[in-house]
Amino acid sequence: MSHRTIMYIEDNGSMLELVIRMLQSKGYTVVAETNGYSGLTSIRKQQPDLILLDINMPGMSGYEVLAEIRKDSEIAHLPVIALTANGLQGSREECLNAGFDEYIAKPITRQELTSLVEDVLARRQAS
Repeated sequence: MSHRTIMYIEDNGSMLELVIRMLQSKGYTVVAETNGYSGLTSIRKQQPDLILLDINMPGMSGYEVLAEIRKDSEIAHLPVIALTANGLQGSREECLNAGFDEYIAKPITRQELTSLVEDVLARRQAS
């Protein structure tokens, strides 16, 4: 696997650690941010290969972060996956309609997460 960097923006420390371990075990480099404001700054500086974004964060929601990403021509092309506890019916469609590339509901498994990440990266590379 080629060296890929994933940014994960999540305000829950235990979830952040869990996802980092899952992704690092598959060879990914993970950059972690704990809020939308620092996440946006870091995205603009680092241009990761993929962004995992929590929806429900204080201060700046995942939807607000995504809106900022999509209107910035330097980073608008980056794939963004919503990683959220919002597992209600219609949540996936809401996220996709908002501009996320994909959606995954917590709790997650390593297989589910890494398969989705690999799929989104492969789709992005093919386009």
